Amino acid sequence: LTTLVQFATNALLQPYGLPSMTLPFCLVALPFTIIQGTTSNVIAIPLASMTTPEDHLKKVNALKYGFSLLQESIHPMVDAKKDNTETTEMTNSKRLNKSLSDISNTISSRH
Repeated sequence: LTTLVQFATNALLQPYGLPSMTLPFCLVALPFTIIQGTTSNVIAIPLASMTTPEDHLKKVNALKYGFSLLQESIHPMVDAKKDNTETTEMTNSKRLNKSLSDISNTISSRH
């Protein structure tokens, strides 16, 4: 995308004898800077915590899974049978504990 913008800015500035320098990069990067924090598709993280894209994706997926289990345990599904309520709560509790330990291991393994 930057290359296309560079060709356009070169064509616009060439009659004046001016170089485009970093203007194409700035024009392409500006929309991403503006939408930061307004979409869930682009996740901003501190540079110091970034190792590799794969590690970041693994952390995001672990947190997403953990939060879904947390939400399920807070709002458990209502069973048709009241006898299974204790069993369902115990199962949710075990799943939540396992998820939290997995998240903790994932985060602590990189530090």
